[in-house]
Amino acid sequence: SALEGIESLRIDYARVLLEFGFISSTYCNEITKGISRMTHGENHKDYHVDTEAYNSRVIKSAVCSAYYPSILRASHPKALYKETEVGAMRKDNIPKRVKLFAKDLGQVFLHPASSLFSVSHFETGWLVYSSIMKTTKIMVRDCSSVPSFAVLLFGGDISVDHSQGTLIVDEWAQFKAPAKVAVLVRELRNLVNDLLWKKVENPRLDVSSSETVDVLLRVITMDGQ
Repeated sequence: SALEGIESLRIDYARVLLEFGFISSTYCNEITKGISRMTHGENHKDYHVDTEAYNSRVIKSAVCSAYYPSILRASHPKALYKETEVGAMRKDNIPKRVKLFAKDLGQVFLHPASSLFSVSHFETGWLVYSSIMKTTKIMVRDCSSVPSFAVLLFGGDISVDHSQGTLIVDEWAQFKAPAKVAVLVRELRNLVNDLLWKKVENPRLDVSSSETVDVLLRVITMDGQ
């Protein structure tokens, strides 16, 4: 029943996107007729809205933009090493030594039922969550790691501290970056915001060939690598 509910929501969402002009009627018909995802996946590039359907960083960035400011910062313990026959090797972290912090809530904890409960390292150090539970501790269950650039590009107010070489989002989330990179990120964000406003004002505006979108996708996909 849960999967049927998800499928029903997917169809309803497709109809809303069609009504506002974000997708074509042909694409919507594929969704509402229940064409399998595998079949749809084989020809997903026939539709520009689906070209990033299998790009996990783009999908996670979309989730980040939807749930922001519900984000968490992961603080990993200092790396420990052990001596082996081939030299020093880094020890695996213990999951409970990874600490999570929210801007207004302080330290929070992963619920034991979370699929991330046993994770000992988060690649980017940033997660997004959908809700919290308050018991003896503040706990989150439904959450996902997200790219650093998703927070930078889709988060709150951004400022540049040239003296410290940092980018700061909402006076809380800090990222180390050379001054030149910091300025470029801020300018890209301004371009993205302008394009999003144009798309909201005119949903039928085709932005798929926009240079801004092209750069945005490449930045998110690489996530600064």
